[in-house]
Amino acid sequence: NTPHNPTGKVYSQAELELIAQLCIEHDAIAITDEIYEHLVYRGRHISLATLPGMRERTITISGASKTYSVTGWRIGWLIAPPGLTAGIRKVHDFLTVGAAHPLQVAIAAALSLCVRDRDARARAAGSQAARLRELLQEMGGRLTGGGQRLPNFATCSFADRRGEDVLLALDIAGVAASSGSACASGSLDPSHVLLAMGLGLDEALGSLRLTTGYATTEDEISRAQAIISTVLTRSGVSA
Repeated sequence: NTPHNPTGKVYSQAELELIAQLCIEHDAIAITDEIYEHLVYRGRHISLATLPGMRERTITISGASKTYSVTGWRIGWLIAPPGLTAGIRKVHDFLTVGAAHPLQVAIAAALSLCVRDRDARARAAGSQAARLRELLQEMGGRLTGGGQRLPNFATCSFADRRGEDVLLALDIAGVAASSGSACASGSLDPSHVLLAMGLGLDEALGSLRLTTGYATTEDEISRAQAIISTVLTRSGVSA
């Protein structure tokens, strides 16, 4: 999974070459999740299938959900050699049949026309997320995630504070966020994803994640900053 969600890790050329070497050595098929391919904050995204000897043994999965902020459309795709796609198509036909045709047409247009805007949007997302991260730090949050964060993420953890409590207060005030237990099996459990990032139990429970969208404006970020500042102050979070 590169760029990786939620750490933002972007695999380097050397790391991908090592994975390719192991796949070739053991005659293995690589399945890659590259849905954040156009949202890279640092480094450069390299598709594993482009490395020597990997095109014929890689299933590359991507989609429009993250790049264009249309997660509800459920439009995705995969690219693989004919020998692999034959079986994949059969499974797909019995599981999902197909996404709504008008949405497929819309995404096809976006992929054809929005390359330049897409790159500019990724840069804007990085700037907007930086504003949110700066605010969270000012309010006493500790930034989490690796040094190579995805550009549209602002993730942090508050000591002695349940992320779900802050999440609910923000939601009522008009800002949607996700908490540290969003990926867990039960609302009282910490996120297994966040624990995998190296967070302790308390930090995972006190974590909060904000994400900017494809069409997010600077004015919306300013309004979100004001709401977040007010909510965190009222909930007792302070530097």
